[in-house]
Amino acid sequence: MGVSNLKSMSVKDSGWLFKNIIAAVDGSEYSDRAARAAAQLSKKFNAKLTFVTVLAVPEYVVLEGNAPGAVLDRIYTDSTERANEVIAKATKIARSEGVDSNGQVLSNVRSIVQAIVEYSEREKADLIVLGTRGMSGFKRLLLGSVSSGVANHASCSVLIVK
Repeated sequence: MGVSNLKSMSVKDSGWLFKNIIAAVDGSEYSDRAARAAAQLSKKFNAKLTFVTVLAVPEYVVLEGNAPGAVLDRIYTDSTERANEVIAKATKIARSEGVDSNGQVLSNVRSIVQAIVEYSEREKADLIVLGTRGMSGFKRLLLGSVSSGVANHASCSVLIVK
């Protein structure tokens, strides 16, 4: 369903009633599209909207384990700043659609998929919205794994926006 179709769909027509929407964002173009779709759905259903971004521990840090503390601190600080910028960008998109939203940075996780799914379950979300990079074949296996993983493991509905 394209974002433009959301405006013509009525709550009666959909058979769905979303009250708590979690939108996973990463600052990419597809993430921005997902943020806009989530905001429009939030407005249509008068649902709570929370944007989340995941601050995962870089695999090379976990594997090496011997990086100096100052280097690790700098990586964490830079990553946290970037994550906060991603949340600010998403909440700005929601405001442009006339929707209030919250933001949450999920940090110190090793699995982005697990972090999104577990957060959504804890918050009793009834919809997760996230973007995809829209690639196919082998590239999709590498780069579309988060959207695919969330769709496969979430206990609520998932909307993947292209």
